[in-house]
Amino acid sequence: MTTKLALLPTRTDTPGRTAPALADVQRMVFQATRGQPRPLAGLMPWVLDRRNLAAAWDRVSAADGADTPGPDGLTCGQLKHRVGPWLADLADALFHRAYHPAAARWVDVPKAGDPGRTRRIGILNVRDRVVQTAVKQVVEPVLEPVFLPGSFGFRPGRSVAGTLDAAVRGLSGRDGQPRLLWAVPLDVADCFPTIDHEWVRRSLADHVADPDLLDLLRRVFDASGETVGRLWWQRRCGVVQGSALSPLLCNLTLHALDVAAAQMSCDTQGGAAVLRYADDLLVLARDAAAASRTVAALRAALHLRQQRFRREPDPVPAAGGVEWLGVVLRPRALSRPDDVEFGYEVPRAKIRSMIARLVEMTAPPSDKIDAAAFNLAKWIVSVSGQLRDWRQAYLYADNAPDLFRVLDDVARDRIGELIKAVSGSSWAEVRRSHFARLPRGFWTWEVPGARLTVLSSLAPHTPARLTRRPVWWSHAPDATQPAGGGD
Repeated sequence: MTTKLALLPTRTDTPGRTAPALADVQRMVFQATRGQPRPLAGLMPWVLDRRNLAAAWDRVSAADGADTPGPDGLTCGQLKHRVGPWLADLADALFHRAYHPAAARWVDVPKAGDPGRTRRIGILNVRDRVVQTAVKQVVEPVLEPVFLPGSFGFRPGRSVAGTLDAAVRGLSGRDGQPRLLWAVPLDVADCFPTIDHEWVRRSLADHVADPDLLDLLRRVFDASGETVGRLWWQRRCGVVQGSALSPLLCNLTLHALDVAAAQMSCDTQGGAAVLRYADDLLVLARDAAAASRTVAALRAALHLRQQRFRREPDPVPAAGGVEWLGVVLRPRALSRPDDVEFGYEVPRAKIRSMIARLVEMTAPPSDKIDAAAFNLAKWIVSVSGQLRDWRQAYLYADNAPDLFRVLDDVARDRIGELIKAVSGSSWAEVRRSHFARLPRGFWTWEVPGARLTVLSSLAPHTPARLTRRPVWWSHAPDATQPAGGGD
């Protein structure tokens, strides 16, 4: 007869109040594993820690897709009134190896700024989203110290702005020339669908020795991947793009490229550098030959993982401008002729794709949707979140003020139309009921529970460092064991 694992959250671990508790858990995982010989055992109890599971639920239930049903039809809203017992049952299933992830529901969405190409997004059951988030929260402090400085994407304390700042610093120089003269932008072809399961398991085995956690990850891989090839060279590959765990697995898989890049930097005595944001790479080199050698080394490392670059353009002089991560890196005009300083701008094509995204996000409910059930506040929160994400990415672009003015105008026009369509009110009534004044002459729309962000009204912010260590990268609290039991 099996025993039921008591993992009901205590008062201090209640879902909705778990951010400090999660930081403590990640600090303790980091401190308990730091300096220990690898691979590491004893990680699964941290996954089952009631604070970790409650924090995973909070992240999943606060995400934009919280009310998007998985293959089983359940949403976070249907579970929120019984989340404590539901999490306890989930922990019990994980503890007794009775948990089996379901296959994702697949949706093909167009790639922004890339007509004709789509991205395959997997929609998981809420249960599987929570499990993958809980695993990610524990494995992240184990893998993060291993990753190299040239990797920026989907890492705590790092961002697009930090990546572009590193590119600008690598290109800027003195004596009339940038320090690294040549550039090659690269991206991995269909990165998430082509991640090889065998390579992921081998890479994980270098760091994780917990058999329960490895078995759980095997089941997650099996549910999310597909078999490719035929006869004697069949293999399983693919992770769900859209899950919390997949970006971490992507970084682990492509860590081999960062190692190859670091070796090339050493071999060329600093004559080459590689920046990587997830599956997008930028090779910077002193000359075209060093750039080509670096690309060849990266290609070889990627080929071993059964992946390839979508295309390999020839090295180009950086002074002519380089398109990467949605911006154009180019020299700035300076009064001192012996100095070269680079900056970047968001090009018009990218701005058009951002406007198209706002139009898509603010489409009014169709005849098939009950306008009375349309959650306008949640829609505004989602649009505001997208605007703030763009601000975080492009705040330091040379044309950021103009960009933000355009986005503000489009967002306000669209949200105003949306309020009018949903409420059935006249424009005069919409302005009377939802107009909100902001400092310095700015204005926006608001509804009960939400106010649309206006990027131009936000004060400029220049932190001392754009790249920093995660909040949990410090000494752990006194407790060094997972809180897996009940009260």
